Amino acid sequence: MTGHASIVERVLQVHGHLEPHEYQGLVRHWSNLDHTLHAFDDDALDLQLFIKDRDTPSQHVTLEVHIPHHAPLVAHAEHADLTAALHRVRDSMARQLAELKRRSEPRHARAIRDAGRHR
Repeated sequence: MTGHASIVERVLQVHGHLEPHEYQGLVRHWSNLDHTLHAFDDDALDLQLFIKDRDTPSQHVTLEVHIPHHAPLVAHAEHADLTAALHRVRDSMARQLAELKRRSEPRHARAIRDAGRHR
């Protein structure tokens, strides 16, 4: 990064407990999600991370992303290991954001991009 706070770092609200070192690790490991979020107006983004039943076998993590003029995107993961659960919601959300971006592109741009894939 260039010294500026990432989108994740600026707008993510955590509901549940994360130690400071866990939060910093999350920001580092979610850089690919941050990169995907740059396609949207980052001043209007809302990211909510919910951690329930922390440190139990039924630990549940939910990530919600709210983008104006779009339905909320939601990713869930249940895993006893918090890091694994955080990676799963990150990966699921990155896929959802990529699909939203693809669907939002003008049809002409999609046709050009897709034609390049089929060569």
